[in-house]
Amino acid sequence: RGKVFVPAGVTLTVEPGSHIIVYGEGSIQSYGSVRIEGTSKQNIEITAGGTYAGSLTAGDGAGQGSFHIRHAVIDGVILGNGTNFDLSVMDSVLRDSHIQGGSGVNLVAERNIFYGEVINWSTHRSTTTIRNNCFSGAPPIVHANPLASTSINYNSIYGVEPNQFSDVLTTTYISSD
Repeated sequence: RGKVFVPAGVTLTVEPGSHIIVYGEGSIQSYGSVRIEGTSKQNIEITAGGTYAGSLTAGDGAGQGSFHIRHAVIDGVILGNGTNFDLSVMDSVLRDSHIQGGSGVNLVAERNIFYGEVINWSTHRSTTTIRNNCFSGAPPIVHANPLASTSINYNSIYGVEPNQFSDVLTTTYISSD
């Protein structure tokens, strides 16, 4: 229910099959490295406890932290929300969560399933790669700054009417296959 700090030079590893509950104002703040790696048979669950989403954040301008998330089920949690950090989310399912980043943040999101997701990567000095994902349910919103290095391709979008696409993905670098 509080805040967990991972200092620079330290790696926190979460084992397959673990369940992380992040309450309201609680968070995991990384200035070091956090590795949340499940397996295809033993996912890691990351859920919000209570009404308000908790967060997994890294960096704050004072240092470079990182989160590497693989084979996780993420429900109602904010990922990112800091500056100067690396975030990779792969082979995971995200429901009603937000991925957001500030200046100097590098995002890789690959082979995920997003339900009602918002990705807000609207700053400069960032690198964004969003590929081979499936967006389903409510219209996903992806904001990426054209001044950042942005690659968004080979994603599938289901449950969205064609006339909603201009409101769905607001970068000019989108291709949906």
